[in-house]
Amino acid sequence: MFVPEESLYIAVISQAMKDAIGVAGDPDNKNKRKEQAISWFDLEDDDFLFICETLDVEPENIIKLLNDLRTEKKNFNSRFKISRTY
Repeated sequence: MFVPEESLYIAVISQAMKDAIGVAGDPDNKNKRKEQAISWFDLEDDDFLFICETLDVEPENIIKLLNDLRTEKKNFNSRFKISRTY
């Protein structure tokens, strides 16, 4: 079970992924929003790294998932899941 902050950070990553692959957002600003979202998934972005660290996920894995989703652009909701294994 996630604490509220983790749920929020999962929602942030999920929304950024949706923006980056172009399945969400205002159609009039889609390209700008897409560019901003893609640039956020960066190993040098402190906010992105903080969220990944808080969720205990490897940033490289999130970036790989994004790249896979951008390539496929299908089944987004069923493929994007962050879970913990203890």
